[in-house]
Amino acid sequence: MKNNDSKSILLFLLFAFITNLVYVASQHIEHLELPLALVTFAILILFIVLVFKLSLRPIVITLATIFALIDINSIFYFALPDFYTIGFTIGVLVFLGFNFKKSKDAILAAIGFCIMNLLIHIEFFIQLEWLYLFVLHSILFIIASRLQFTITKRIYLGLFSVTFFLLVIGMMTDHNYLAVFGILLYFAVLIMIYYIIQRQQEQQPTYKIQ
Repeated sequence: MKNNDSKSILLFLLFAFITNLVYVASQHIEHLELPLALVTFAILILFIVLVFKLSLRPIVITLATIFALIDINSIFYFALPDFYTIGFTIGVLVFLGFNFKKSKDAILAAIGFCIMNLLIHIEFFIQLEWLYLFVLHSILFIIASRLQFTITKRIYLGLFSVTFFLLVIGMMTDHNYLAVFGILLYFAVLIMIYYIIQRQQEQQPTYKIQ
């Protein structure tokens, strides 16, 4: 297990190093943003294939997806419109979807980050993006709790807590107390659903989906 962890960390660090080099190159070489983004996309696909081939720790898939999306966002940030970022994000999302059954927990967490990236780049969602992110985080947290997905549950519990805090602070600052009440009510219902799920799992045999 320790040897497997070491391989997972080393491969991820190599992935992060190479994709960072690609990003640095995109900042120094003009008019190559699209080809370099394709290189980042290809490296991510190769990395995920290697993780499955070598039976490495699935969480590195989630981490690699986050890094790849950040690099792609950065490559296109000043050079090209959001259309390209959205297109590449959908490409990553589709690839993850095809491999979902191979590691459901880690890939669901990665898919969540793809959806988040779409929400912050599609103009229709931008005005209320924090609210959409809050709902997304809560849905993924509940799904992970129901299916006992450890990686997804921990990540989105943290993100849910952050978005909840920022939403409440922002609405209090704007004196939008009705909206604050709605968010608190939503939070209460979510906690109730979580405890119902926990009670159901305590009363029946546990089947953990990998």
